[in-house]
Amino acid sequence: MEKKTSAFKKLNQLLVMTSKTLLDTFLSDAGEQRLEKRTTKEIHDKLQQAAIHKSLVVLQLKTEKVDRFETIAGKVVGNNVGKDQVVLKMQSDQQQLRIIPIEKIEKISTLTPEGESDKLIR
Repeated sequence: MEKKTSAFKKLNQLLVMTSKTLLDTFLSDAGEQRLEKRTTKEIHDKLQQAAIHKSLVVLQLKTEKVDRFETIAGKVVGNNVGKDQVVLKMQSDQQQLRIIPIEKIEKISTLTPEGESDKLIR
C-alpha cells in the first residue's frame, strides 16, 4: 500500500509541476518570444547560407495591409548578413539595392546555382 501512495504522490507532483509550467507558458509571452527569436535566427542562418552560396533568394514580406504581401527576388549582397536586416540586390533591376528588416520576412525560398532549392516559413 505504501508503494501505491508513493507512486500517487509522485504522479500528483508531476501533474502539478506540468500544470504550473503549462499555465505559466500560456499566460506569459515568453514562449512566443522564444519561438520568434528561434525563427528569426533560422531565417538569418538561411540568408547567411544564401549569401555564401550566391543563391537566388525569393522573399515574401509582411506589409501594413492585412491580407496583402509583397514578394521580391534577388541575391544577398556580401557574405555577411546583418543582425537585424539583409541587403538584397534586386533581380528585376541589378542596380537597385534594398534593405529588408529580417522581422518582416514571412517566407524565404532559395535556389543555389547548382539548382538545389529550399524553403522556410515563419
